[in-house]
Amino acid sequence: MKKITIAILALVFAGFIIATANAGEVAKTVNPEEAAIKFGNDLIRSSGNEMVPHYYTEDAHPISGNTTNAEDEDNGKMALEVGAGLSHSTGSMLFLAHYIMPARPIFGIKSFWDFTAGCWTGENGNAILAITRGFKMNFYDSGGDSKMKFFNNFYGTVEGGVGLVSERTENLGTNGQFIGKATIGVMVLNCIEISGGYTHISNGKVVFHWPGVNRGENFPNIQLSVRF
Repeated sequence: MKKITIAILALVFAGFIIATANAGEVAKTVNPEEAAIKFGNDLIRSSGNEMVPHYYTEDAHPISGNTTNAEDEDNGKMALEVGAGLSHSTGSMLFLAHYIMPARPIFGIKSFWDFTAGCWTGENGNAILAITRGFKMNFYDSGGDSKMKFFNNFYGTVEGGVGLVSERTENLGTNGQFIGKATIGVMVLNCIEISGGYTHISNGKVVFHWPGVNRGENFPNIQLSVRF
């Protein structure tokens, strides 16, 4: 199982490198929606209305001219996560690869699917495959203030789901596991995201009363993501 996971990680890592290599081209790509909005505003100006301070969406909400920030809808992204073990996971190192794709909003909050493969080292080293559903929330809206526009790029995420580990260990008594994660991040260079967070893996024994131990695995982490 670990060999299979290493092979999966190698493939995902290769895809991540390719995505990174194309990041510059992605950043230069013109946003069709932005171009259409700008064209509409040009028409308004040509009709004699010179007082158009912002571009406008279909819902007539003003947005800044540079629409590439953390509030934009992702087309999907690849991510690499590295973490250091805490508590019963002390001495372990976490390495996870993610494919993250947007999902339908829930109660008006942006959401996403996160497909994960990876492993961690140490006495209770393991390999994991997981799928989680998460929420993404922006921390700030500059309202078109160009001086504060950078802060639009900060966001937070929370996610939870299920996973399958290759080994039963002193920390995890079952192969089926739950995984939870929270992060705070920022988008830089238009298509690169950097975040820090916390990942917890356990089988929910307190609720489901599974047999075996459930000390759990805990990893503070950093993550680098590249948007498609």
